[in-house]
Amino acid sequence: MQRNCSEPKYVFQSFDSLYGCYKDFGGIANSNPFAQVVNTCLNDYCNNTFPELGGCAKWTQPTDLNFTISYHSSLFLGYTSFNNEAACEGVKGEVNSDLAGPGVFTSYMMQLVILLYLWFFLRLSREGPSLASYFSEKRKLFLHKALASKERRPALAKMTRLFDRHHAVLKHTLVEFQEAQCFFMLASQIAVLWSTSHSAALESHTLRSLIQNTSVSGMVSSTGILPVVIGMWSLQRMHKCSPWNFVLSVVTVIVSEVALYQTRDVPSIDKIVPMDYNGWPASCGFSAPPLIYCGLSTTEFYTQVLTRGGPMFFLQWSNPYCLVLFGMVILLWIKTFIIDAIGRETFPRFFLERAWLSQPPPDSKWGRWLPRASGLVTFLVEIAFIGAMVMDITAFDGFDYIHLIDWGAWSFGQVVAITLWFPVASKYIYWLVFGTEAYSKARIPSPYRIIKQQVDKNGGDYGKVMSSTRDGHVPMS
Repeated sequence: MQRNCSEPKYVFQSFDSLYGCYKDFGGIANSNPFAQVVNTCLNDYCNNTFPELGGCAKWTQPTDLNFTISYHSSLFLGYTSFNNEAACEGVKGEVNSDLAGPGVFTSYMMQLVILLYLWFFLRLSREGPSLASYFSEKRKLFLHKALASKERRPALAKMTRLFDRHHAVLKHTLVEFQEAQCFFMLASQIAVLWSTSHSAALESHTLRSLIQNTSVSGMVSSTGILPVVIGMWSLQRMHKCSPWNFVLSVVTVIVSEVALYQTRDVPSIDKIVPMDYNGWPASCGFSAPPLIYCGLSTTEFYTQVLTRGGPMFFLQWSNPYCLVLFGMVILLWIKTFIIDAIGRETFPRFFLERAWLSQPPPDSKWGRWLPRASGLVTFLVEIAFIGAMVMDITAFDGFDYIHLIDWGAWSFGQVVAITLWFPVASKYIYWLVFGTEAYSKARIPSPYRIIKQQVDKNGGDYGKVMSSTRDGHVPMS
């Protein structure tokens, strides 16, 4: 098709026509009819800018403007854009508030912080009795032996009971939190997938907005993988990963992976949504000026790194690690399921005998080293998890640093996003104050209720679900 590059209606009807004419004629001011058309359009628009588009921050008066349309490539980013410093300075590129509004942003941060809190205090409450016993023994160096022996045992026993009770409460809270974050992330990932197939969903009216909406969508997708896999890992280690939580977590991770790969590249420039405005200059063919195709400013280094660096780093480094751990958790859950089946009378004894013979004797070399190796693997896995979590929090905090978050854009939906975690927090506080057995009176349907039971040597739960009958209490599991 023959190009009519001296006609504004043709030049500005799409990016393809603008770019095609540029490749034919170039962008040196007044060197050809095409450059003159673009210059006239830019000067007329900059003389009377549209607030929703902005731009022209360095434009002072009508002048000859050289421009380029070129491909930009950096460590994390690659895209083709229109470039003229005077005209492109100040072009709007805000992130959609449904993706990174103040309430949604705060909710993502709360999700990561709550998970870190649960992980830390679960570890602390598990190791607390051992640490208390260790420091109690050290007191003998400073206190009289008789006094120490008289005071140490009651104090140590009380501290152990407190640690065990808190450990049980934290386990129950983690189960509730895992379910809540899975539903939150499933809703978020479905929204991301829908928005990538419907260009109008995120209302990206400029290339800058399109780039940043896509990048933040990638960060949202990463929060549906890393925290969920950490939750699965923690629940599996505590043997609390029920079939319901397991299936819900697996579905969440799979959907999040699909959403993450949908946002790995900058989408086509055709995804830009036209602005609902009829006041564009006649010299622009009554279409939007080429400022809508301006890329990120070269001075916005932090914007380029943070908007694309977070998702790309996660995709290339953290995501493979999460997928490996995700596979390990699935295998461990299957193993736990088989072990539970072994305890049933219907399970064939032949498999039980073969499994027992395949285990190394406890006093053998492998029998002594296997628990140590398992502990080392757990330590390395969780340290890597915490490092990735801290990087995620840093990336989200960086969005605030480069002013992608509009803290004045509060709305009904933003407030609802924050309250999402209140049920989990309220249950944790209630269980901590009144115990899980008190909570059962309001939440567990009759004839079942939670009662207090003696803690096992491995720091099991104080609260276990029991059935209430006239003959007594019969364990449900």
